[in-house]
Order: sequence, then C-alpha cells, then structure tokens
Amino acid sequence: MRGRAEEDILLEDEQDDDSGQEDEQEEEESSREADQEEIDNFMDAFLSHEAKPVFLPEFGKFKGEKADRFKLRTKGGDEVNLPTERTDFNTLFTFKSKNWDSQVRTNPQGPHTISHIFTSQLFEEAVKDMNGLGTGLQAFFEKQVPSPEEIAAIFIREGITLEGERDEEKGEGLKVLVNNQNPSFFYTRFFQHYKELYHAIQEALESDELDDALFLNLRAILDLHPYATYSWKGKKPGNKIAKSSTAGKNEHRVPDLLSLGDAISHIDENIDDGLAKGSFVDGEAYLAFVRNRLEMVYTEEEALEILRNSEKYGKYFSSDDDDDE
Repeated sequence: MRGRAEEDILLEDEQDDDSGQEDEQEEEESSREADQEEIDNFMDAFLSHEAKPVFLPEFGKFKGEKADRFKLRTKGGDEVNLPTERTDFNTLFTFKSKNWDSQVRTNPQGPHTISHIFTSQLFEEAVKDMNGLGTGLQAFFEKQVPSPEEIAAIFIREGITLEGERDEEKGEGLKVLVNNQNPSFFYTRFFQHYKELYHAIQEALESDELDDALFLNLRAILDLHPYATYSWKGKKPGNKIAKSSTAGKNEHRVPDLLSLGDAISHIDENIDDGLAKGSFVDGEAYLAFVRNRLEMVYTEEEALEILRNSEKYGKYFSSDDDDDE
C-alpha cells in the first residue's frame, strides 16, 4: 500500500506533466497563429497590387496532327477533351523571365523538375481511371493543387518576401532586385493568375457542367506549382540557365505507364533533381511534391519504389529513412 507522501509526489508529477503539455500546446498554437498571420499579410499585399492580367488558358483551333486536344473516355464512361503533350503552359519560371509589365506567353517554360511530357501522361492516366468525374476530379484537385494560401506558404519558406528575395549566399535578409524592379511585381502577376485559375477550377467543379476548359485549366495549374520548375529565383533566370537544362533531355512517354518496371526504367529520363541544383530551401516539401506527383497514378508504396530506384532520387528515399518514419 502506498503511503500518503508517495501519493502526493505522484500527483504532483502528473500535474507537472499536464502543465508541460498545456505549455507545448500553447506554443504550437501561438506558432500556427504567427504563421497564418504572415501568410495573410503576404496574400493581402500581393493581391492589393495592380498587375497586368494574364489570360486563362484556351484551346486553339488546330485540327489533325496539329490538334492541341484529344478525346479520352474515362472508366466511368465520360468522354472528355484533354490537352495534348504538345500544349505548353506558363510556369513560375515564365513569369520571372518576363518584364513585369509585358505580355506573359508560354516561353520560356524553364527547366521542369518532372518533365512536361511525363506530367501530361500521368494526368491523362489519372483522368482516364476515374469512375465518376465529379467526385474523382474533386479528390484529384484537392490532392494535387495547392490553394493560394498554400502557395503563399511555399513562397515564404523559399525566401520570397514582399520586398524581394533573400540571397542565402550573401546573408540573411539581403534583398535581390530583378531587372532593377522589385520582384514583388513578378510574383504579384504569378500569384494573381494562380488565384484566378484556382478559383475558375473550383467553380467548375462545384457546377454540374464539366467542360473542356476545366481539364485544360487543371493541366495548366499543375505546371504553375513553384516546385514544378527550378532555378526561377534571382535576376533574369532566363539568361542564367544553361540551354542543356531547358532543351529536351531524352524525355519521352513511358511505354507502359502502369508497369512499375517501365516506370522505374524511364524515371530518370523524365525527372530532374531540383535539390541538387540548389534551387529550393525546403527540401522536405520539395520531395513531398515529387512523390505526390507520382501518386497521380501510383500508390504511395509504388511511388516510393520508383524513387528509390532512381539514380537522381534514390539517395533521398532510402528504405532506412522510410522505416524511421
């Protein structure tokens, strides 16, 4: 039987544990509120700027071999028009390579982390596999497309500020001007265009009519993810990138996308290592993006197996690391 003194000590220990947990919870809540305030301030500032508009993507009027769309029937029997792999889309690199007040067209797209062709192939297969476009597309949208608030959080983690860009090599807080203009103008145009495209997709998904523009916009917004291209930070990124990084690098469609062996054999032709290029600060978030893109088609386990067998990404996704999770 425990003595009274021993029971009092145990009670005090439990109270100390409860107090410690409450302090940790308060600190976490305070940190979340501070992060959210930073995101809100970031969005308010960028959305309050007046920027030259960027028009939403449109299908062209090409026919035959030049057609920029093709019909695809989903597993659920819906017939849809999807953009072909030859259809180019704007990227964050595109916005940063233009004069901030010029018309934004789809070139240069910059070096993709996951090739344009492979992303299109994954997208086609994901749409084709849907049993019901309404619920299937909504789930796809929520998993693959960050909200504008999430894009703001990525910018903040990557050192993008309202005043400019942090230059990590020359010291924390140093701001880099782009083309003698404040970079906020470049990011403002990108951010406002992303928000418009995101809400256009959101409204289409909430309606009963799923038209061709929805699939065009969905494919387009995949290329706008900040991690979809690399080397977009700093001055005139279009001038500093080697042509070998933006030219075709033997990338092509995987012969049998649903064959794990084929996917593994061709993964390094269709993927680049943005971390090895020193382009991103948040390596964990970047790797999560790469893995998530593969999960358009593959299960979590299959995506991991593909990346572990990649010469470029195997070092980031070792079996030992996964066992520690």
